[in-house]
Parts: sequence; structure tokens; C-alpha cells
Amino acid sequence: MTSHRIPHRPAGDSFEVGRVPSAVADWRVRRDDDVLWVQGAMHDNAEHAHHALQLVFARKPAKVESPSGTVEACAIAIEGGSPHRLELEDGLVALVEAESVVARALRAGPLVAATIVALAPPDREPTLENADAILRALAPTDSVKPLDPRLRRVLVWLGQLETEGNLRDAELAGALAKTRLSESRFLHLFTEQVGTPWRRYLVWRRALHAMERALAGASLTEAAHAAGYADGAHLSRQFRELFGYTPSASLRRFTR
Repeated sequence: MTSHRIPHRPAGDSFEVGRVPSAVADWRVRRDDDVLWVQGAMHDNAEHAHHALQLVFARKPAKVESPSGTVEACAIAIEGGSPHRLELEDGLVALVEAESVVARALRAGPLVAATIVALAPPDREPTLENADAILRALAPTDSVKPLDPRLRRVLVWLGQLETEGNLRDAELAGALAKTRLSESRFLHLFTEQVGTPWRRYLVWRRALHAMERALAGASLTEAAHAAGYADGAHLSRQFRELFGYTPSASLRRFTR
């Protein structure tokens, strides 16, 4: 049995993890600079909400259920933080970092007036091979204002902690030291520009980091502690809230 790890990557690099079994079809997974791509089927996820903006591209209409109603289409955008459940027979899902230029371009376009919207389907097959072209056509980024450089320093710092396996050391005091802002000003600016409150963003980063550690061979308890969780149960609760799956269920999908 071989485990696959989605590595934390330097900016600009991308990795394809390969095929990952699900109950219906193999998953193929790729992590780029600001996007986690998953190709395959998704049926058994519980209602969840996560930091990332989500894009769904399907060969046959996918269905997104939320408290505000149901959207069925071959292309759907879901704003970060929106509770939802996805039924996807076969297609491509993109989890786009909310602070990225791509996410901000989407908010200025398709998501300007709603949190879950049907999009015009792409003119290419929804596969990892076509992922970059699909995203470029949907979200041109030429006119998007860059992220505040003080916040960019904080995100770089978090990436360094993650690479070093020390994300448990990510605290508000460290972020304030990087920006030299007051707590209230930093929290306001972070939410305004990143689109997610600071504490909620840390939950997202820690959940991804814990899963990477578990895929690298750590137990869920060890992975939870490395990412800054009190214990494995705390990780399991928050991971399910974010992704609709428990960590153990996800590990089975990321292992063959």
C-alpha cells in the first residue's frame, strides 16, 4: 500500500499526485501555487464550508445544495465560506486560495452578486490537462489589484512555518510583528483583503497541513499536534466542517 503526499510547494511550482481511489472513480489531484485541483467523482460529502473559493466543472450537470437552494449546471462557482454539499458524477474541482489574484478576479466577475452561481461551461473537457486554460479563460487577472504587501509577508511567513513543520507556531502575535499593525487594524485588513477572518484562515491552513503530515506517515494525533490542534478529535471535527469528510475517510481516498 503506497501513500501519496500533496507536498507544500514553492510559489510557481505544481505537483501532480496521481490517481487516488474513490468509491466511484479514481481521483487525480494536483496542487499548484494557489489552487488545489481534484478530478473525479464526489458524492458522499456532508454539508461543509471552507476558506477556499470553489469551482466545479462537470461533464454532466453537477448539483450543489446549500441553505439558499440548489444549483445544477456543468460549471458552478462557490464563494469561500458558503455552506454547501456537492454531487459530482465526473469532472474537475478547483479549490482556489481566497487571497489569490484568481479568486479576487472571480469576485469581480461571476461572484460579484451571489455566493453560488452557475457559469457558462468551459469549451474544453474538464480534465487536469486542461485546468490552466479553463481557469485563464474564466478569470483574467490583468486588472486585479495586488494583495497588500504587509499581508503578503504574513502569508509567506505561514508558508515557511508549514514547510518547516512548525505551523503550530502560527499565532496572531507573529502576524502582528510581520505587519507592524495594531491587532484591530490587522484583523480588519486581513478579512477585507483575504476574504476570510484570520482565525478561520488558520483553521484552513492547519487542516491542510495536518492532512499532508498524515499522508507522509504521521498518525492523525501526531499530525494534529504538528498543525496546532489540541488533539485528533479537534482536527476531525474541523476537517469535516471544512471538507465534508473526516480525515480518516479522506486518507482512505488518498491511499492505494
